Amino acid sequence: VRTFVTFVAALVADQGDALSFSSLFTGGAVLQQGVEVAVYGTSDTRKVMLSLDGEAVSEAIVGADGSWKAYLPPQNTAWHRTLKAEDGSTSVEAVVSFGAVLLCSGQSNMDMPVSNNGGFGAANGGFGAANGTAEVAASGLYTDKIWLATVQGKSSHWNGTGCNQFSPPSCVNHLVWNKVTPDTLPLFSALCWYTGKALFESLGGKVPIGLMKGSVGGSPIEFWLPPGHVNNSMCGVDNPPCDQKKYSDSAFYNIYIKPLVPYTLGAVIWDQGERDVHCFAPATNHTEQYPCLEQELIQSWRDLFNSSFSFVAVQLPGYIGDCDAPGANPKASYFNCVPGVFDMRIAQEMGTSSDKKAAVVATYDLSCPFGVKTTECPFGSVHNIRKQVVGERVANELRRLLFAESHLVTEGPRAVSTMASSLEDGTKTKVTVTFSGGTMPFYLKGTQYCEACCKGGVGDLDASSDGGLSWINATSLQTIEGKSSISFTVQLPHVTHVRYTANQGFPQCALYNQEGLPAMPFSMKIPKQNIQFV
Repeated sequence: VRTFVTFVAALVADQGDALSFSSLFTGGAVLQQGVEVAVYGTSDTRKVMLSLDGEAVSEAIVGADGSWKAYLPPQNTAWHRTLKAEDGSTSVEAVVSFGAVLLCSGQSNMDMPVSNNGGFGAANGGFGAANGTAEVAASGLYTDKIWLATVQGKSSHWNGTGCNQFSPPSCVNHLVWNKVTPDTLPLFSALCWYTGKALFESLGGKVPIGLMKGSVGGSPIEFWLPPGHVNNSMCGVDNPPCDQKKYSDSAFYNIYIKPLVPYTLGAVIWDQGERDVHCFAPATNHTEQYPCLEQELIQSWRDLFNSSFSFVAVQLPGYIGDCDAPGANPKASYFNCVPGVFDMRIAQEMGTSSDKKAAVVATYDLSCPFGVKTTECPFGSVHNIRKQVVGERVANELRRLLFAESHLVTEGPRAVSTMASSLEDGTKTKVTVTFSGGTMPFYLKGTQYCEACCKGGVGDLDASSDGGLSWINATSLQTIEGKSSISFTVQLPHVTHVRYTANQGFPQCALYNQEGLPAMPFSMKIPKQNIQFV
């Protein structure tokens, strides 16, 4: 049994001086299995002892301010264990389970609820994901198996209270876990829910899942970084800010993430990037500094939560923004009026590529159709309402990262080599890209809601002859060569670089492995030895 002398007074301000757990350990708390777990609360005595099912496991010295924090040793997956705290004069108990704890954050694609019968988009049934009514009706199957916790998005049946950006200064958080029921699920994040549900099912229903959520539509990553982590020597100065209309940098970290610290996390799921592609004037976009900011967010949250959690980012799909919004390019065409979406996909991966516990999930093949608001995507092309597949892809990555299932194929093929051969007439070049990753043979298939699909148009590859300063679409659709390569022809005498998913707003024809996962977006320089001239 170890004794801890660390204090968390600001985090348990909703508790009295008598012995108590923080409210986040009530309501059916899920604690992360397999790692040391922070447990904290208040007491008016000197020392607190903790036990699990009657066995002593940890103790903590109480600070002068009445707060205490201890760490439980790593525990195996378990359901409904009794966590007891004693301080010599009284004792309190909480029923906890050990499983996977996921924190979901980001913009409106994370904020979109499972089901919503009012509010924004009420004319279309309310801003919410597809199949929400049926999903809510079936939620009882997961009661006492998956639990929810959030500072926001509560129905009238939600236990506990939380303070959002619209709350008065007098608001005090009293955050508790809620069982999944038809009353608690509707306003919870659809992507977070479908991820947790897919993870639970894929693990055979044997692992408790705890889902936390803090997300706000239209928010830049700078709003989610802790104070002191936006303007620094690593990532530069945020000037002009991406969004300075109502809130300042770190605002949403302080409101939605800080109240959850230092609860031990297993993973963070991050669906954000649209705002940093399309900042408000005088800023344009922040894609260049985004990899650094994403790395800063991951590391700063790990430090503050004292958790070496896994991190999965959801890559941007194809979408059309508001061409008239401040900061947009007024000369852009209807099909690409948000510049930099492809650049952000690459930036999102760059921010995770050096981190062995981080990954990105491609979603360009799940884009909405051409158009701003359509029957398939009633809340604009940026909001895909079919979150199930995205959740399944994220859950697949979490199985690899959290549960060491290294045998799983969790992403689509990656480009590993390129060749360019100029054709006999000297005006065209054939480009061949070889991929690796997942089960072959790879195949081409039209993306969700595609128009040209794989039968016409220019395909999703383009090429450059001047080092990437200008790009030319293919003059022929990409075709499969062998089991792992695709080729296309471009109207250029020679080619130096090739890209994938950059040449049009809505990718039309994706390359998949036999696991059904799309090839990862890329931009590659063709080695000189692989460039052949007539």
